[in-house]
Amino acid sequence: MFYSSVDSNARNGVGIIVDRHLKEEVMSVERRNDRIMSLRLNVGETETTLLSVYAPQIMGRDEAEKDELWSAMDEVMMAVPKEDGVLVGGDLNGHVGGNNDEEERVFGRQSFGRRNEGGQRIVDHAVAFDLAIMDTFFRKREEQLITYRSGGRRSQIDYLLWRRYHLEEIKDVKVINGDNVSAQHKLLVMD
Repeated sequence: MFYSSVDSNARNGVGIIVDRHLKEEVMSVERRNDRIMSLRLNVGETETTLLSVYAPQIMGRDEAEKDELWSAMDEVMMAVPKEDGVLVGGDLNGHVGGNNDEEERVFGRQSFGRRNEGGQRIVDHAVAFDLAIMDTFFRKREEQLITYRSGGRRSQIDYLLWRRYHLEEIKDVKVINGDNVSAQHKLLVMD
């Protein structure tokens, strides 16, 4: 496991778990801050960059903190070679809601909730870097779209974004109910 946090007492942190068989294929790890880290690995004939992200919550956070995260994400993405596979995953703290015709390239028809400010930032990032919001591309029952539950509230705030150039490689994205990453978040996997 690769982990990034400011210090051991920090509230935020991100990590990437790599199967032991892929450990030798890790080419580099960049621990940007306590909200973003990237890992580049060689998978077969393709090099892939994985980004683990924890976005600030929409409510109660300074706009500058949110802007800083998305600016840092832009910088990391601009450094990734165009031919690389790219996976951005994590708690992006936004509701992407429905799409419009201009977003069809990055957005499927399966989502939960209404778009909010955080969701718009996710969609804008996906459009800018030609990433597909994979959670929205596969037909699921509403219950299988929910990635977060707390106090009777349910939402879809955890996402996997994949470079469209390699879209045909993905067969499914699903929420695994019962196997929790935390008390509130559900495990999200991509096949």
